[in-house]
Amino acid sequence: FLEVKMIFSLKMTVWSLSFSFVGAIIGLLYGNVKQTIAALKISEKKYHDVFYNIPGMVYRGKHDWSTEIIVNSEMVCGYLPNEVEDKKIDWPNLIHPDDKQKVFKEAARITEKVLSITQEYRILAKDGSTQWVSDHKTSFFKPDGSFAGVDGIVYNITEKKRLEEELKSYSDHLSNLVEKRTSEIKKAHQSLRESEIKYRGLVTTMPEGLVEVDSDWRIQFINDRFITMLGYSHDELIGKLFQDFIDQESSQEAQNQLSLRRQGKSSSYEIQMVRSDGSKIFVLCSPNPSYDSEGQYLGGLGVISDITEIKLREKDREELVEKLQTALKNIKTLQGLIPICSSCKKIRDDQGYWNILESYIQKNSDAQFSHSICPECSDKVYGNEDWYIEMKNEKKQKK
Repeated sequence: FLEVKMIFSLKMTVWSLSFSFVGAIIGLLYGNVKQTIAALKISEKKYHDVFYNIPGMVYRGKHDWSTEIIVNSEMVCGYLPNEVEDKKIDWPNLIHPDDKQKVFKEAARITEKVLSITQEYRILAKDGSTQWVSDHKTSFFKPDGSFAGVDGIVYNITEKKRLEEELKSYSDHLSNLVEKRTSEIKKAHQSLRESEIKYRGLVTTMPEGLVEVDSDWRIQFINDRFITMLGYSHDELIGKLFQDFIDQESSQEAQNQLSLRRQGKSSSYEIQMVRSDGSKIFVLCSPNPSYDSEGQYLGGLGVISDITEIKLREKDREELVEKLQTALKNIKTLQGLIPICSSCKKIRDDQGYWNILESYIQKNSDAQFSHSICPECSDKVYGNEDWYIEMKNEKKQKK
């Protein structure tokens, strides 16, 4: 009996230790799971914040081209994500009828292999208006190699298109003005024509840079276009202050804009930035700031557009206008009825004064005079002089 009791006691001890060991393992595993879940939530929030701060519609297109809207459809077309996902208002149905065939034909290329393309086309917005969009999409495939769909971002570029039309209209207006002035400003015509050709070579659409900064404008995230724009590597930009790449002449404007963000204000602005090779570019910054629940500035995303060519063309236009004005000032003409004395040949001006002919012409034109004497006047003035008579006789003998 004692032996049985000892064996039973030993078994109970072993079982107790086993349960303790298993419990410890379960506790350890549970702790790791909690940490993993917490890390996933942090990662999810980060990407959620990035998506919602992108100034465009993020979507996923399926293999049948039906669309799942992730965020921000209302800022592009006016529809909420759940409205666009409705079969009656699927994204392909919003494409303008005149553009639909071209869009699908171009998109067919990315169903054959992993490929990224950018398409510009028109859509019909919820309010009935026609909007221009820029659709950046990349295809992805299943493990078996079959086409699975696309991931993309759509930006509303209606305002950019409008500005392009205004710029084209201004260029056409300038061309007409040049044609009207051709007869009066022949010297300035060639330079004006050259400038006109430059204006017709405008670049219409350029990819945009995307930058995420913290509350001090320290760079947290950049896309490839911004890297190309400044010519630095990814590591040379991440963690640096955005202000470090701004030209000295624009530093005060940048400081003013940072102060406005901390006051809860946001507006687009233009500055000059310095590339890695020391050259400077003009950029248009369109910020999308973030604030906490108490209104404290946290940083945000900014779209950076290179407008250097537009700035240079503006400078050429100003120089051209200045040349035109200078040329017009230098053009002087004499026209209409001019009162002239039939005896002394003096001319009466608008104030009633009589002026010597050559003085009047010099004052009212670009002509200059050199003084000499005609043969008839020579005979009248010097005809009785011996030296003059001798000189005329010598000329006759030579003939």
